Amino acid sequence: MKNKNLVLSSASALINLPQQNEYVNAVYSIIQTFDPLDHFSKAYTQTLLYRLEREKLIQETERLKVKSRLAHHMINQEFQNKMLMLKNNHQVVKKTINVTQKELSQFRMERKTLLKMINQLTLKMSKTKSVEELRLLLNAITEMSKQMTALGSKSSELVASLIEKMPQTQLSLPISQKFLSLDD
Repeated sequence: MKNKNLVLSSASALINLPQQNEYVNAVYSIIQTFDPLDHFSKAYTQTLLYRLEREKLIQETERLKVKSRLAHHMINQEFQNKMLMLKNNHQVVKKTINVTQKELSQFRMERKTLLKMINQLTLKMSKTKSVEELRLLLNAITEMSKQMTALGSKSSELVASLIEKMPQTQLSLPISQKFLSLDD
């Protein structure tokens, strides 16, 4: 019983020793001096060492599982944040496009109206014989043409402004190597 307690206390002391092989050899030599059943002592000590190693492996497995869950949670959180950002960007872009589309539609209607007026004035010019009236109609057509050009420029500026207003979206999800690393 004394030898058994010695082996148990020796085995529990193995946890705290940095050099297990030296300690195991020392335990073997002590057991050999007190116990004539050397083989049983070695087997029992080895069994205790295997149990300690098994416990260490179980603890390391649990540590890795916890680290894996944490990394998964962090990656999932990063993904959720990116998805929320994309959703918000989508809403901003949608609103901006709707406003721009309404303004462009208004410009198109004004240009159509001006074009109809220019066509009517052109028809009226072909029927008019008075030089003064022709000059007035020509000036009106020139002014309306300038307005159409200005509306075209405004439309182009509006589209360019729309492109500049669009938020820059990063679609990739960078996964930090820190999350994937198994080292502490």
